[in-house]
Amino acid sequence: MSKGLKRALISLVAIGTLISAIMMACGRPSDDPNATPDPNAIPDPNAIPDPNATPEPTPTPIACPTGYIPVPPLAPFTTEPFCVAKYEMKESVINPNALIPSIPVSQPSGKPWLLNRNEAINACENVGNGYSLITNNEWMTIARNIEQVAENWSDREVGVGELNRGHFDNKPWGTLEASPDDNEACYGTDNRCSASHWLPERRTHRLSNGEVIWDFAGNASEWLRETIHHPGADKTTLEFPELDPEGQARFGPTDPTWGSWKGVGVIYGAEFKGVRRGGVYNGGLHAGIYAIDFGFPSDKLSGFRCIYKPPK
Repeated sequence: MSKGLKRALISLVAIGTLISAIMMACGRPSDDPNATPDPNAIPDPNAIPDPNATPEPTPTPIACPTGYIPVPPLAPFTTEPFCVAKYEMKESVINPNALIPSIPVSQPSGKPWLLNRNEAINACENVGNGYSLITNNEWMTIARNIEQVAENWSDREVGVGELNRGHFDNKPWGTLEASPDDNEACYGTDNRCSASHWLPERRTHRLSNGEVIWDFAGNASEWLRETIHHPGADKTTLEFPELDPEGQARFGPTDPTWGSWKGVGVIYGAEFKGVRRGGVYNGGLHAGIYAIDFGFPSDKLSGFRCIYKPPK
């Protein structure tokens, strides 16, 4: 082989090495199947996307009916998103002479519609396919979401201070209607507050997706769909830290040391009766988003809240 040819081959090898180095620096893959990807490689801004690539699946946003808001799922309570009534249910009279004269609607105007538990179950189902009375798992999904949003805490930091209870101090007496303006968060009480101005009487809570729910901690206690046995001892009033780990996981806040002093509510009732959640307008410091009453007779009147899941 001539010296000129040898020099040409050496030059080609050098050029090939230089090209490989440039390609690695630009983040382009090497032809070497055993090559280790460079974690510091800079993607090529001019790269053409592969038209045959399969995109990553994205969750389909849930479409909620008017007056309902979407709730993200939270294991182990729920595995799919669902819609919950933004407000406690109000009565909407359709035809007083019909077999079903009224249906529940989620709207700010009007005071909460009070029914017994079976009536509340039927009322939600009468709205249409996909509607039902809220269950404990759905309630817990919302409560656990609320407690993880800093805006809901008095010190604007999760776990610091206390959660607001809403209408809980009997001022004024009785249940209240809500406001169509979420910024009138103390509407109907003797106080003025907003999303940026926290007070214990603030009637709204913010979810992690930015949605706002009214009266989840106070105003009217709300029926659950199922009957659940009391998880505690033979006491008519329990603080959540008094529950065993199983009861805490099913009914309480994330932090097992949080009690009524953190605005989460208490546990009422040692009898096996209907179950209500959330505080009531005269519940005082016992009101809160986790408040639960196991001893309320199921044939008595109480507030309620419907949920909606798109039929499959």
